[in-house]
Amino acid sequence: MKTKIGELSLTFQMLINLVEEAENSQQLTDSDLEALHGDRNFLNFAMESLDLCNAEAISGLWRKVQYISRFFGGDYLRNYNGRELDRLLEKVFNETLGIIVEIRGSSSET
Repeated sequence: MKTKIGELSLTFQMLINLVEEAENSQQLTDSDLEALHGDRNFLNFAMESLDLCNAEAISGLWRKVQYISRFFGGDYLRNYNGRELDRLLEKVFNETLGIIVEIRGSSSET
């Protein structure tokens, strides 16, 4: 599981980098800044959850990842590189789901 968590951390880091690039490449509106703030809060939560590296923290992250469309909805990011955003969000979803399947599989074996 640690390998999968490491891979997910790298994916989140790529998403963090994309957010930073988008922020630095354009003039942001008040609405964009609000979206950016929400996106950063989610990314900080995600990285903290992964750092804990336990089933409870990952399950909490999964609850938010299932509704990831509530985050990253700001035009600042979609206009900057919507294709890369979609690719990374799909990757986050799939990698998190893979970890959850592993967690639930190991808990049912006990």
